[in-house]
Amino acid sequence: MHDERARKQLESRFGPLPSAAGAELEAMTGERLTELGCDLLNASSLAELGLGDPQNGD
Repeated sequence: MHDERARKQLESRFGPLPSAAGAELEAMTGERLTELGCDLLNASSLAELGLGDPQNGD
């Protein structure tokens, strides 16, 4: 439920999420999702939020 809100916020800011970032988002705890929501205010990329796998471009 909360991951859907975070997904919409992330996609609004950065566009469609890579599959790796989506999977990480679904696995997050409620506490981590809250932190992510705060971090999103200042982040300039998904990588800055620790999402996705920069090694495979995902």
